[in-house]
Amino acid sequence: DIVLLDGKIFDVVDPGQYPKDKKNEIIDCKGKLILPGLIDVACGSSELETALSAGVTLQLAGDSFGSKTKIVSDWSDGEIEKLCKGLSEGEKLHFSRVSKGADVDLINQYRDKGVTCDVALHSLVLNEDDKDYIDDFVGSKPALGERQELFALWKSLKFAEIDMIVSGHESFFPAVEWLLPILLNAANDEGLTIAEVVKLACEKPAEIFGIKNKGKIEVGYDADLVIVDMELERKVEREDLFTKCGWSPYEGSVFKGWPVKVFVNGELSFSDGKVLGKPKGKEVEFA
Repeated sequence: DIVLLDGKIFDVVDPGQYPKDKKNEIIDCKGKLILPGLIDVACGSSELETALSAGVTLQLAGDSFGSKTKIVSDWSDGEIEKLCKGLSEGEKLHFSRVSKGADVDLINQYRDKGVTCDVALHSLVLNEDDKDYIDDFVGSKPALGERQELFALWKSLKFAEIDMIVSGHESFFPAVEWLLPILLNAANDEGLTIAEVVKLACEKPAEIFGIKNKGKIEVGYDADLVIVDMELERKVEREDLFTKCGWSPYEGSVFKGWPVKVFVNGELSFSDGKVLGKPKGKEVEFA
């Protein structure tokens, strides 16, 4: 069980072992899979209610949000090497939304200098062939790549050459709502392990950007938690969407594995398909 107190994880104990106390809330973990809340960085816009529906408990928009790690989300040919070589000692650089295997290979040559990268969800799921049936895909950032790039990116993920997966959410290209469902579906298909999902979408974002008390289920950390149902199958249908723009690049797709309850700072904020009240947060602390 997970014991909560004042918005923090107070203790993690065997089921039924913690004495009930009116000051403590106890989350019964028996038979459930509970993950840390997902952290989505460098998104083009934030939609708090939409993010909650996907188990995303922290959304940081833009390229500058208080972290000491510099984010680069747009670069031209040859610029990666130039930026990496120009790093001073102690500086950290993060390339967001890589979409080409060759760029990942180049970035990994500078890992010992503190260079990291992430990939947007749609670059792992969609390719340029998908433009033929939904015109809205032209709004994705980065643009949809060739099929072989999709496979190259998955290979890099499995070899830990990509540090994080982000939604790539934009006001004109909805993405955050399907971040966790698609990752859980990949876990069900044995494309990822649950441990890899947690590392890529929870632990690494907190580590790379120095976000305090986020990304892990440990005593003293913020009680940002997601209860998921790995057996739940749902079809993406327009009438069920939370996203403000009202459409989905995954409409008609069926995913297995969905978040069913989400806690933010210890408060139940999403339950069984409904956002509860107005989302509340607190100022994020950076190391």
